[in-house]
Amino acid sequence: MATSDGSTKADGIDTTPRVQRAGLPPAIDFGPTSTFRFIAAGGPGLPDFYEERDQRGDGAPLHSHPWPSWELVIEGEIRVLVGDDEHVLGAGDAIYLPPDVPHTYVVESETAHLVGMNMSNGRFESLQRNAAPLFSGDGAPDMEAVMALAAEHDVNLIGPPLLPRTG
Repeated sequence: MATSDGSTKADGIDTTPRVQRAGLPPAIDFGPTSTFRFIAAGGPGLPDFYEERDQRGDGAPLHSHPWPSWELVIEGEIRVLVGDDEHVLGAGDAIYLPPDVPHTYVVESETAHLVGMNMSNGRFESLQRNAAPLFSGDGAPDMEAVMALAAEHDVNLIGPPLLPRTG
């Protein structure tokens, strides 16, 4: 069944083949140390597919959202808290994060490269794109603005990010 944009759908899933060339999606910078690049921004039946490059200490606040997500560590080491369980992931390790489960992570190595995918219906890409300017200035971001933006995208900010281990 063809849609108005010419794509086809089967059971609500886009069946149009797509090619995304390397380096074409613009980077989304979160200050000087964290960058997201969306290979594909999700939508109805399409996943958000992205890569993330971070430095030691980068991470997300403890949060939850109503969509599943997967992360694959390409290089480096991250520590992830999912619910009450903590995991250390290195190159080649992957983790599945179920919907509505609180989670956070921190980069433990000097640098990390991750690839992720989720089924947020485009909300995650929109959140990252719109939140980046809040993190681009000197000093801490306006957390009230961050929390309001997260809530608009169905993300519940619960607590602070993890800190990297010392030593």
